[in-house]
Amino acid sequence: HAPRCAFRSSLGPGDMPNEAPCWVRVKYRGDENSESPCYYYWDLATQRTAWALPEGDSDTLWYAEATDADWYYWNETTRETSWDCSHVIGKIRSMRARSDTTSARRVPRPNAVWRGQGEEQRWPTWPFGIWYIGENVPDFLSFDHSKPAAAFEAVAETAPRSRRGFTSEQEAASWVEVLPQDGEEGEPHYWNFRSNESCLDPPASADVRWRALRTPDHEWYYRSLVGGQVVWGIPEMDTLGPELHFQESIAGWFVQGAALMVTGLKIDREFNGQAGSVLSFYRGRVRVVLPDVLGGRVLCVKPNHLRPLPPGTLVEFRGLSNPALNEQVGTVQDVDSERFRYRVRASDGSLKSVAVNKVSARSRIWSIDLQTREEQVCIFVDSVGQHKKFDIRLPSDFWTVQQDYKSARRKATGREDGPGPPYARWPLLVFLHGNGGGAFYDGTSKKKARNAVGFQKAHSTFIIVSPRCDWTWKQTPNRWVNELVESLRAAQYVDATRVYLTGTSMGGMGTWEVAADRPDLYAAIAPVAAYHKADRREFLAEALARMPVLAVHSLADGTCPVGVEEPLWRLLLERGNRCLQVNVGVDHDHTHMFDRAFCDTLVLYQWLLMFSRPTS
Repeated sequence: HAPRCAFRSSLGPGDMPNEAPCWVRVKYRGDENSESPCYYYWDLATQRTAWALPEGDSDTLWYAEATDADWYYWNETTRETSWDCSHVIGKIRSMRARSDTTSARRVPRPNAVWRGQGEEQRWPTWPFGIWYIGENVPDFLSFDHSKPAAAFEAVAETAPRSRRGFTSEQEAASWVEVLPQDGEEGEPHYWNFRSNESCLDPPASADVRWRALRTPDHEWYYRSLVGGQVVWGIPEMDTLGPELHFQESIAGWFVQGAALMVTGLKIDREFNGQAGSVLSFYRGRVRVVLPDVLGGRVLCVKPNHLRPLPPGTLVEFRGLSNPALNEQVGTVQDVDSERFRYRVRASDGSLKSVAVNKVSARSRIWSIDLQTREEQVCIFVDSVGQHKKFDIRLPSDFWTVQQDYKSARRKATGREDGPGPPYARWPLLVFLHGNGGGAFYDGTSKKKARNAVGFQKAHSTFIIVSPRCDWTWKQTPNRWVNELVESLRAAQYVDATRVYLTGTSMGGMGTWEVAADRPDLYAAIAPVAAYHKADRREFLAEALARMPVLAVHSLADGTCPVGVEEPLWRLLLERGNRCLQVNVGVDHDHTHMFDRAFCDTLVLYQWLLMFSRPTS
């Protein structure tokens, strides 16, 4: 039943310049009544036929069917059709050439194989073969993928210790319980006099040995929780240097409850630009509490790292003589430096002049419910006052982990009614949707995909944020996405060293652009089925020259062709990117790329988690 091909060009099968096989599928008509059609393979180049593809040859997903006029050809994935046999041969060879031209750039690692080739599958069930893998990409198979997910705080807590010169045992024994002053409400907070860090609850490893109290004259003294002795100063604190005093020109800003902004930190830079309220003072340090939506974190900083709130900052009125204004939200318009006051635009449009401690700082992130397990829609107010929407979903065991930390703390201190531990820090995954919109969990409508191993990995490992992209596929993404990420990094429950960016289709384009605008925010990115604007290629490659990138694409993608993306990959290599990895599939069309990349396996998520970015 061998087909006969009538070549419309001047070339016959024996005249083809390259006898590489060009297989197409042909329906077998030996059993017309069969419910399941049977196909065999026909090589257009050599006229061979076979019931199965020879070992090493690939299925091109082109079909051939005899009609009354001639043979008719179509591609199952791209929906392309043709009457011209030579045209189909050219298409097949072009697709093979795109794959083969990259072979010289591939690093000869044992896992650089296509799915279905070779007995050993080093990336099991992930249908994207490795086109290129940079020399600085960690070996995926030997990397311990359990560490990033199980020890969220490891990088953030160990890095500063080595710079400060204290051992972990010394620092663990340096935590002090600070009780509220007389007349103040609230629970105690905890301060480490060696690292000058403060938080509402101590780490699980903390060994709290002292309690700080104040005399009626506001002098600090300390009671040992071990022996009960009372001292004016903890002995180890004397080695930390003399107390600093506020300059007279700025002293008016440093009053309890004052709303100020953190700036100029060289360690823990994710807190720069965050607004908070002054909690207390000691030895020239200022304790500033961040808004509750960020976990109520307490920072301990020097005065020179605080400044008045800039215009445009959101605040909430409090303690005013007019009760109708209290708890209303306003926007700082100007700063009265001589009188230490803010001029604030109220919601009714009126302008109010208020003392620095009569407003509390509001985060630009509104209404995150840390108690819910469902995906929720939240509001972010950008730098120009526009309200933007984003979806956020906390990890499936978010509160289980918090309770485990709390139990560990109570077991260590023996206080059943004591405060719990700080929030565990979770990696943050920012997902940019395609042209059709939707949050990460709206990326597929299939219930089977929602229960797939990839979705479950994402749900159990990351805080997932999906900005509602308010641009079209032709436009450059708006900068408010990076402003949102910058705010979220300061949250006590976010690991600022593990913030990742990914997206598919239009979101893949957004991944390139958003990351290039602020490469300092992200540890790694993964554009899937992406595209980019040719006139932005130089900028993207230059900005992302040191960014770990996992690019996932398909040869069968007719919406965002792989050939259009390849120049950017090549330019990244020319700019010296050594953490670029390109994975390409053969037979997945554009509409199926989300399921294949994000749902089927853990590979994309585990690849991202191999990278972290220090915040100092």
